[in-house]
Amino acid sequence: HVQPVFSKNITCVLIRGEGGNGKTSLACQMGRWAMHADPSERLVKEHPMLPVLIEEDFDIFLDTVSARLQSLIDETEPVAEDLLLRLLRRRRLLVIVDHLSEMNPATRAAFQPGQKDFPANALIITSRLPEATGRPHTTIEPLRIEGDYISDFMGAYLKQRGKRSLFPDSQYFAMLGRLSTMVGERDITVLLAKLYAEQMIAVQEKTAADLPDNIPDLMLSYVNWLNREAGPDDPDNRRVQRLAGPLAWACLKTTYRPAPVKRDEVQDLLKEADEDETLLPYFEKKLLLIQTVGPAEDQIQFSLDPLAEYLAALHVVEKAGGNEEDWHQFIDKVASIEGAPEAVKGFLLA
Repeated sequence: HVQPVFSKNITCVLIRGEGGNGKTSLACQMGRWAMHADPSERLVKEHPMLPVLIEEDFDIFLDTVSARLQSLIDETEPVAEDLLLRLLRRRRLLVIVDHLSEMNPATRAAFQPGQKDFPANALIITSRLPEATGRPHTTIEPLRIEGDYISDFMGAYLKQRGKRSLFPDSQYFAMLGRLSTMVGERDITVLLAKLYAEQMIAVQEKTAADLPDNIPDLMLSYVNWLNREAGPDDPDNRRVQRLAGPLAWACLKTTYRPAPVKRDEVQDLLKEADEDETLLPYFEKKLLLIQTVGPAEDQIQFSLDPLAEYLAALHVVEKAGGNEEDWHQFIDKVASIEGAPEAVKGFLLA
């Protein structure tokens, strides 16, 4: 389906949609296809491409590609600029700019694919918004799972995980009934279905007590599942949840969209909560809840945007409570954000 798109000398693909619908997963899958050894399975049959993934804000596009490429090939010296430009223009490099809609205004201003001297002729962009790329592009919009097909999706997912045999049919459909009650008549994102499927597996394997009854509890249950192998000296579920909310809010409070936040700011947040700074490596290395980003490795961001949105939303609701003034300030902030409410739809729904 996508090979014809990459048959052109200049290819730009925009993968757009809400958080949790698989934009990044699809972009990374296309990156794997780009490298495939079998020409019939490659995006460009004539030659492989090396995917270069850009996930965080940048100042100069070409410098960022150069730094990523240097890291990928594990060289002490950066690739010469004239060679880098030829690799980009001959489509030997596939540049993937992930979550462009969440990047800061300076980055968005520096990223101009429509300029005639823009070097990357094989480009994939993921975004929550319909981006004006300035060049002809193909748009892919991953769909939600329709209510009538949730059972089909869950069955296929559990089979792929090798877990379908854990569920007698009566129990399987009873569990899906709880999911239908949870989401009502709405279609759901792939991520939401995946998280619920993982909770079903956890219940059957006795690593979770019961299935959640609503989406916020599903998110908290997922955090608990990440912490399932906590040792006696590790933080318990309540402690992890108590800190995950403020940490997520730190990543969203500026733009109401998940974004990287300075590590120093997070360390200050831990100090305010009288928590040890060693909790940050625990969140990153053990739970895989967050990840370090940025050329200077001085920023962190959540691994899953929708999870960050729900944890931040729980924190906001708890702090604001019944304080009408706090809610007015919240709504005024929403109104001031460019592109709102569509641009912050995920957080507002949470």
